[in-house]
Amino acid sequence: LSTGKLVYIYRLQSRPAGLRRRIAEWVVQRAHARPLNRRGTVRPQQGLEYLCARLLERNIVQPPRDLAAMYEALVTSGAARYFDPEDQDKSWQPATRIDVNRDTAEQVRSMLGIDDD
Repeated sequence: LSTGKLVYIYRLQSRPAGLRRRIAEWVVQRAHARPLNRRGTVRPQQGLEYLCARLLERNIVQPPRDLAAMYEALVTSGAARYFDPEDQDKSWQPATRIDVNRDTAEQVRSMLGIDDD
């Protein structure tokens, strides 16, 4: 995407979730659970929620990727298109060009407190 070239996404059928993915999804769900205490307010993480959050934090368990959401975001933003063999529109150009180096440099400058001149 950062080169400004045309990007087409070919839709593949997703595989059913295996045991590892189902466990990762459960850990993510449990880490973000906000159980209520006796008074009805959200209590701080403890027990299983705390353990699951630490597993994610230390990359022992990696949260499952949502490629469909990423693809949809790219298509919606105009940076990519879904592949369609019948579509002969050769005039299409990506709406945005992602300049990773410039964005990273701007973030570093702002963190260091350097003004852009």
